[in-house]
Amino acid sequence: FTVEDNEYALTEDITLTTVYITPETRLVDLTCVLNINPCSFWNDKIVYYDQRKGPDGYRTIYMYDLNTKTEINIPTREGPSARVIYHGDKIVYIMGKGKTEDGNIYRQDDIYMYDLSRDKEVQITNDSRCSYRMAFYGDTIVWDDYEYIISGKQFPSPDIYMFNLSDGRETKITSAPEFMGAWPQIYGDKVVCWGYKSGVDDIYMHDLSTGKAIQITKDGYFQTKPAIYKDKIAWEDFRSARDTKSDIYAYDFTSGEEIPITTAVGIQQYPKIYEDKIV
Repeated sequence: FTVEDNEYALTEDITLTTVYITPETRLVDLTCVLNINPCSFWNDKIVYYDQRKGPDGYRTIYMYDLNTKTEINIPTREGPSARVIYHGDKIVYIMGKGKTEDGNIYRQDDIYMYDLSRDKEVQITNDSRCSYRMAFYGDTIVWDDYEYIISGKQFPSPDIYMFNLSDGRETKITSAPEFMGAWPQIYGDKVVCWGYKSGVDDIYMHDLSTGKAIQITKDGYFQTKPAIYKDKIAWEDFRSARDTKSDIYAYDFTSGEEIPITTAVGIQQYPKIYEDKIV
């Protein structure tokens, strides 16, 4: 599938992605940019980005109903976009503003929420920063927030913010450079992230009910990309071969026990956890 095959003058490499479910059933083909993690699944519906309507990385959001086998367009604004999360009656997504006037090589991205119960789009952030990775649980959205990147300058230090949909309050959870937090994930009143402090990345848990932060890993090696479900955390762990090989480890808050999940040859990454299963 080449750029010339498409009716739009795309400026990025594109691929044709197919959405499947298990048992394997072909649902829909997506025209989308590589590496954007375009799908989110909840109950009997799948939400995803597709580039069929616009050029140059502009994507719209669609929903596929597994029961009725129908696809609908979610009437959100169109723009450069990269991530979408769907749960309950809410779709949370990141939408880019495009390049900055001073030649910024990264887009300034904001977070939006579409309320399916009210058919309404709500803008969560509106600033010159880049909201890169986000998660939400219930009425709380969390994300890592970067000063936008200027060409030729160093990658900035991220902070972690949260937004409460019930009262409309935005709260800063971590502050760089004292603590550089990234990849936030949330369950209940607990937010986990990887944090850079004292020269190494470790896993931290921030308790929103007490305002306290707990350092989960302390072994001097890199631990990144955490996931959380109830009282368990899983993450990528580089203790066996720093920077070259990652394993998956987990931590149980109830027992205080750290558990190696995989220690195989090669790279194990991007863990997800639900109930008593880690993938």
